[in-house]
Amino acid sequence: MVVGLALAGAVTFGVAGHRRGRRGVIVTLLAIAIVLGLDAVAFLTDFEDADGAIDCWPHCTALQESVRWSSALGPPLFVVLTAALLARTVADAIRRG
Repeated sequence: MVVGLALAGAVTFGVAGHRRGRRGVIVTLLAIAIVLGLDAVAFLTDFEDADGAIDCWPHCTALQESVRWSSALGPPLFVVLTAALLARTVADAIRRG
């Protein structure tokens, strides 16, 4: 739940920041990377059975749900925001000449 809210907040901040410039998108990418890194560490070290997110249904803990959702949503969000940042950078470079 907490990770889902963090990802949603990061995306919202990134969308709002994208209108003002690249800084918001870069901060959003950094936030998503941190969340994914923390999930990976929790998963690999078996922190409070975080690696049970794969087979815990229907009795999953909040941590297992967070790992599952951020692992599912984090990478696609990261790719989409990175593509948006690169597209904006290329468009600005072409516009400037």
